[in-house]
Amino acid sequence: LAALRLVSLHSNEPDCGPVDGWQAPMKMMIEMDILGLKNFTNSAVEAVYSVHATVLLFLLCLTAVFYLFKGVASMTNSNVMDQMSNLSQRQVGSLSKEMWRLERQQDMLKKRLDWLQDKVDQVD
Repeated sequence: LAALRLVSLHSNEPDCGPVDGWQAPMKMMIEMDILGLKNFTNSAVEAVYSVHATVLLFLLCLTAVFYLFKGVASMTNSNVMDQMSNLSQRQVGSLSKEMWRLERQQDMLKKRLDWLQDKVDQVD
């Protein structure tokens, strides 16, 4: 949160303190000359600023990729579930038709067995 405050573009009041209030805080820090170490301060602040921006950019990209993968996985899972549901419904329908056919065949075979047993009983 403090780093975001440093790079913000919001200006302060112009008469608020010994610095130019119309500049962003990061710009003021870069232009400060503390004990004659302006070059060191400039390089340190720029390094922190560039690393901070790089890390922030990396985290944003990583988050975007994560959400893209999550969205693709969710869509894929939804499509697979729909396809599996359709497939299982077709298989259940096919199996119920097969069971109906086998029940009819069983009834026919029972009638044939009864008829054959009657024939055997008549011959004896």
